[in-house]
Amino acid sequence: MIQLEIAKHIIWPTTLSNNTKRKLIEIAQCKTEFTDERQIFSDGVCYIYQGTAAICMQAKNLKTVNHMVMGKQEWFGDCQSVKNNLLSFSLSEVEPLNLVFFPSNQLNRLMENDLEVVKWLYHVVNGSQQKWRQSQLLSSENKLIKISCLLIELAMQQRQIKGVFPKIAISQQTTSMILGIARQRVNEALKQLESLGYIELERSSVYITDFKGLCGILDNVDLSIRDPRISLNTIMCELTASA
Repeated sequence: MIQLEIAKHIIWPTTLSNNTKRKLIEIAQCKTEFTDERQIFSDGVCYIYQGTAAICMQAKNLKTVNHMVMGKQEWFGDCQSVKNNLLSFSLSEVEPLNLVFFPSNQLNRLMENDLEVVKWLYHVVNGSQQKWRQSQLLSSENKLIKISCLLIELAMQQRQIKGVFPKIAISQQTTSMILGIARQRVNEALKQLESLGYIELERSSVYITDFKGLCGILDNVDLSIRDPRISLNTIMCELTASA
């Protein structure tokens, strides 16, 4: 069972009775190390208490790589349907993760006697579907668009401070692994973004220096399912407030 302080701060994806919350909390575990990344997808549901992750889904033939960025207070996982041997999953920590994990074997027992648990799982699974579907739309785009979209998604997860440009602590190797793009191609795209004045590169980190310009790269991209730039106006107001 997780600590009471952590339990109090969980943001549930749907309305649940106190009794159902109690039963879920009783089976919950904290995870900060991930020796078996596939297990957290096929064997339960996770809530991100702290940190940011990029979750990747890749076909065994390596022809399809989808990813979604997940941050604090978001849910992912599916204790029933993510058991497809044709797919492999990986998790990249962008910021150190503290997950609350609900094991599927215990969830299955709860579902037999509590329909609210079924409702909760439905909202957990559907909550991440927009990100998966949008990732599929982006899978055929070029490397510049994919990297720009990833940087925007990661920046949106950070708490913005007035007058401070977003800094993203991510290496080229991690970017390559998340997107399924060769490291050399990642370096080429980042250098191109830097030459445009949209970012500045430092060792294992990226500064976004022109957020509006970076977002403009996605202007002609199909973002009909989910536009990662949704909070752009808020961020731009914060960055220019002290100018």
